[in-house]
Amino acid sequence: MAKKFKIGDVVQLNSGGSLMTVEGYNSLDAKLVMCGWHEKNKHQRENYHEDTLVKYDPTRYAIITV
Repeated sequence: MAKKFKIGDVVQLNSGGSLMTVEGYNSLDAKLVMCGWHEKNKHQRENYHEDTLVKYDPTRYAIITV
């Protein structure tokens, strides 16, 4: 089965939130992506279903200046 992300990809939840780095896939469930990020100078880690994540696209958040 093809994996949606590769180690090192920057992702975030479909609903937004912190940018996270893909650290791998859960060995017990091939659809769970292990993600890591830093919050308040502490490394956080959580598994998310790959369908709840999108690859970060910096152009999605364009800054408009007038």
